Amino acid sequence: MSQPVTESTDYPAGEAALPDGLTRRQFLRRAGVSSGALVIAFNLPLGRQAGAAEAAQRMQPNAYVAIDLDGTVTLVNDKSEIGQGISDGYVNVLAEEIGADLAKVRMAPIPTDPSSWGSRMSVSGSRSMRGAWSSLRTAGAQARSLLVQAAASRAGASADSLYTEAGFVRSRSGDLAIPFSELVADAALLQPPENPTLKDPSEFTIIGKQDARMRIRDQVTGKAVYGMDVQPEGLLYATIERSPVFGGSLKSYDDSSARQVPGFVRTLVVEPNSRAGVHAGVAVVAESYYAAAKARAALRVQWDAGANANLDSDQVLEELKQISTRPLEDPEVHGDFDAAYSSAARQLDATYSSPFLHHMTMEPMNCTAHVRADSCEVWAPTQGQGGVQGTAASLTGLEESSITVHTPHIGGGFGRRLKGDFAYEALYVAREFDRPVKLIWTREDDVRYGGYRPMSVLRGQAGLDAQGRVQAISMTLATQDRFGAPHIYYDVPNVRVGKNSASNDIPTGAWRGIHHNHSAFYLESMMDELAHLAGQDPLQFRLNHLADDSPYAAVLREVADKSDWGSPLPAGRARGVALGGELAGTFVAQVVEASIEDGKPVVHRVVCAVDCGIAVSPGSVKAQAEGSILYGLTAALYGEINIRNGGVVQSNFHDYMPLRMNESPEIEIHIMPSERDPGGMGEPGVPPLMPALTGAIYALTGERVRDMPIRLNRA
Repeated sequence: MSQPVTESTDYPAGEAALPDGLTRRQFLRRAGVSSGALVIAFNLPLGRQAGAAEAAQRMQPNAYVAIDLDGTVTLVNDKSEIGQGISDGYVNVLAEEIGADLAKVRMAPIPTDPSSWGSRMSVSGSRSMRGAWSSLRTAGAQARSLLVQAAASRAGASADSLYTEAGFVRSRSGDLAIPFSELVADAALLQPPENPTLKDPSEFTIIGKQDARMRIRDQVTGKAVYGMDVQPEGLLYATIERSPVFGGSLKSYDDSSARQVPGFVRTLVVEPNSRAGVHAGVAVVAESYYAAAKARAALRVQWDAGANANLDSDQVLEELKQISTRPLEDPEVHGDFDAAYSSAARQLDATYSSPFLHHMTMEPMNCTAHVRADSCEVWAPTQGQGGVQGTAASLTGLEESSITVHTPHIGGGFGRRLKGDFAYEALYVAREFDRPVKLIWTREDDVRYGGYRPMSVLRGQAGLDAQGRVQAISMTLATQDRFGAPHIYYDVPNVRVGKNSASNDIPTGAWRGIHHNHSAFYLESMMDELAHLAGQDPLQFRLNHLADDSPYAAVLREVADKSDWGSPLPAGRARGVALGGELAGTFVAQVVEASIEDGKPVVHRVVCAVDCGIAVSPGSVKAQAEGSILYGLTAALYGEINIRNGGVVQSNFHDYMPLRMNESPEIEIHIMPSERDPGGMGEPGVPPLMPALTGAIYALTGERVRDMPIRLNRA
């Protein structure tokens, strides 16, 4: 069996970013492959196909594959690796279609010129594999076709009688085996087919069967370089004291005591920029982070709190509750909800809420920047390299082509690193110096100034007919800015859904699962309550409102079987079930087994059924599902950001609690076989956890939990 593939470390920084029109010689030099190498260039389309005009603007070459003369396959990956395992997935797809030996595949560094690669460098919405699947397969199949043609010509055989496997072109009769290394020079002279034949999934030996582990060795041994590890020569360190109130401004500051700290270099004012998510502040720059932090603590700063001095999350919650009772601003309507609801045999009218949530990545925000007269270099652990490059161009006045963006390993994202505030601040400070500057946020900084999953409130109304079927559902979501209305995936004839918008100055941003993480809690909670009103089993009730051939029904039946739904449990335990809604082409159902101990819920077991299309890397699918479950459980039990006097109350892990190891339940992930193209896995496991848990709590106590985080016996 092939050994796990390892990441190449012999590429000079910046040499993998290859713009359109790059010559073959330039690619070979920059990719570190010899002049006789076989090179395949291909496009990675967006997650959706654009119209002709849009495609013409966005479809740029952004990934290249090369096979060296020694048979080594090199892939340039345009996606940040934030623990989602996309490097492994890309390698699996490419190696499968080429028929490569996993031990001879390596990954070139992430490109450093985002402008040449377009928006596809952004990592969000669990789109990475979905967006690359077809192009990666096509590129691999083209390379395979050329190698087979070269072998057929050499051996005087029919190409149809040959195939590739583990780095060899072999004959089906078993009398020929030529290593790739002997064919590369000849194959490089051939014209690749535009539409090569892809492997039939029945022939897969890597996809769904093996897991390339590109980065594990370096991470475990400490060799991997994260943003916090970057140390260019002459490095200065910076930290920023920010306004304690959102939207506040600087009145004055005294840095006389800070200047006495050994290693102190300078202070400078950071002007607020609401569009960039940057707060008013005073930056302290020093020769070491310790000196910068000590000097920051010695600052004496006076702030003008401004209009948000009395901003309070409890007030925001009450406002959202009022907004949720108003007529919908732009409803999606099917049938006649009002008539069906008024004539229903039984009715549900309930209000649910979800708080502000933070991401709490293990690695705090950081960014290193070196601004020179004619160029700029940035080391940013980001989910959006293009945004960083654009910010650098705006702040420095340089052309984007003069700005290099390095992407080190990233210690967690969950949507937080889509925001460019930390990169903006680093560049804002670094442009004042002729040395590189590393800006470091403390964890307290990130908790108090990061962009939060918005608070939301939903008023749900639904009616059952005499047979216990849902005839009408209305869902009025009240929340801030960016998130869409709930989606009802059950078969209900009369529907009215939509969102009423609220506004305030609390910074928000994407959080793992986007709007699904609260919308699923609302819809699935309603379905659980309706099942009780109908006197039906909650799992069967859901199946009754889904087509038999629906993927939703399939994952529900699978999770019912694997969780032994309906079988007796030990005294004091109960089960709850929920779907998560289709997210990134993936369908997930979960069953939670829980008890109540000392007045608090304890989760003992979570069974999860996943239909993510073809599971390219089963190990990564399971890891992402497990991580999502624990992330969702953390939010259900502890997740809540509170605003008082215009600022965040919480500050670190002691008061914004992550789940502890001893609280982790037994988790079972069951991946369903599928021939669909792959879906995403970074987020879909989060949404079902909360409603499945609250369903179990109701089965245990008869108490309906309609507000997150879970607090039993709320007044």
